[in-house]
Amino acid sequence: MRFALLPLLLLVACTEPPPEPLPAAEAAERDSVLAVLRTLDGDDLTLAFTRLDEMEASYLLETQVVQLGPDGTRTAFQSRTLNIAPDDTTVISSDSSGTFDYGGFADATPWDAGSGVNPVPLTLPEEPAWLDPRGREAFRFGMAPDSLLGDRPVRVLTVEARPGEGDDQPLRHARLYLDAETNELVGFRLHRAMNAVLFGEASVALVLLHPGPDGWRPHRTRFETALDAPLVTQRRFRLTRHYTFPDESPSLY
Repeated sequence: MRFALLPLLLLVACTEPPPEPLPAAEAAERDSVLAVLRTLDGDDLTLAFTRLDEMEASYLLETQVVQLGPDGTRTAFQSRTLNIAPDDTTVISSDSSGTFDYGGFADATPWDAGSGVNPVPLTLPEEPAWLDPRGREAFRFGMAPDSLLGDRPVRVLTVEARPGEGDDQPLRHARLYLDAETNELVGFRLHRAMNAVLFGEASVALVLLHPGPDGWRPHRTRFETALDAPLVTQRRFRLTRHYTFPDESPSLY
């Protein structure tokens, strides 16, 4: 009897209806967005951060690390403003309040209020799930209204997990910012969520560049994460970094 069920199960699997085809307008928008997404990588973003080591002028780096309670109130913070010159780093200001409580998540929260770090390899996947033909139907693709980074027009592409097909996708939503003239990737905002039996995490990663006289350069990064585990109070942390250059705010120098 057990083996008699096998052909029936195979028949059910083979006759399961395929996903509903997209309306023509949505399919056309998806194809247009995918054509652009296939050309993108994080090289331009990475270059903007690595060029900081080659700068001949100094710049300011403001860093703040915050721990939030379950209700969103701030329970601890650490902030520091550095003047980073080619051959020297000076602390301009530093402040802190409260005590950080990492619980059992210390290894999962590598926050550092020191100098700038290239965040792109840690946050932007080299092979995003939305480009995998096998999982593409789990996402909805679109174009948001154009925007500005500094005084430079940027195009905005969106990727969102579909209800149902995309419920098991860690990536929930993405906004990608492209230089309207060159199609360089100059910023992104990613929302992720992962739930396992013993661990859950929801996070937001934001990286934005700013146009300068020598090309795009870092402007602002923000990373926020909420960590959950059974019998453990939720931990929420936020790390922000803001870069300011002499030609942006001369009064700071």
